Amino acid sequence: MAPGISKGRHDAAAVVLVVPIVGVDEERDSAAPFATTVIARPAAPLNLSNRELEVLVNVAAGLSDKQVAGRLGISPKTVRNHLGQVFSKLGARNRVEAVINALKVGLLNI
Repeated sequence: MAPGISKGRHDAAAVVLVVPIVGVDEERDSAAPFATTVIARPAAPLNLSNRELEVLVNVAAGLSDKQVAGRLGISPKTVRNHLGQVFSKLGARNRVEAVINALKVGLLNI
């Protein structure tokens, strides 16, 4: 693998592990990883409801809570409630992380 490229690995406890790699030391001829980052560790099985998936798809399209609410005919508070469940199920802390994690586990396609 080329220096500076990350390699993703699947693990039973986490969805994806990313191991950033530093440059190869020519004398030792080895690459030394400097960090491991857990990208997604779902807190529960990935059983999103149809509505949670609809909200996630709209969030992935870049819509605000208010825009998602208008499109789905629900209140912005309900959108936030659904997003809270999505974050929990995908092991995410924010909208961007939720979308990235959903892409990684195959819930969304680009």
